[in-house]
Amino acid sequence: MTKLEYPENERERALENVDKMLFRIASELPTLLGGVCSASNALKDTKRCNFSSLSAVTSELPPSIATELRIANEVADSKQFFLCTKGIADASDRLTTLMAEAKQTRRKLDQFLAINTAAAEQQQQQLQRSCIYLDQAQGLLFALDLELHEIKLAASALYLHGQKAGAAQLRETEGLKGAVARLVAILSSKHYTSTLATVVSQ
Repeated sequence: MTKLEYPENERERALENVDKMLFRIASELPTLLGGVCSASNALKDTKRCNFSSLSAVTSELPPSIATELRIANEVADSKQFFLCTKGIADASDRLTTLMAEAKQTRRKLDQFLAINTAAAEQQQQQLQRSCIYLDQAQGLLFALDLELHEIKLAASALYLHGQKAGAAQLRETEGLKGAVARLVAILSSKHYTSTLATVVSQ
């Protein structure tokens, strides 16, 4: 294999790998964002009663009824906690995998760009553009991971320690929703995919 053939084959592979990663992130970001928002909203909407307040409410009821109400409340809390933590765990696993793969893809692309400077101008521009979008995608993944971490802390405070302040202080995700929507729209556009096909085929 000659020195000229090697960069050409590697350029095509680099373009294909980074854009496959981008398209995968774009396809999963809305689902991940939905899971994070659902967990956040579930915590904000939780009307959990602690033991003392529930005891006060049921103090004038017959003991058997009061006991049944307390058991029902504990079951509801346990179910809600299970659903919340399961949603957090599922989203966390998917985020961790995507973040690791995106980081590896970015590192390989950096290594390729460092040793291959003879690419055609249009191919260099495509690689640089892909780098920019991959950086944006990684930034959104990190933002979702941070939001998920805060939800974990709020869930722990609410369900394990009875502290509601953490859930009430969770940030709104409108800005994150807008950023995800913009990136997904760009990566899903016909212009982006047609440009990729043109550059890779050269």
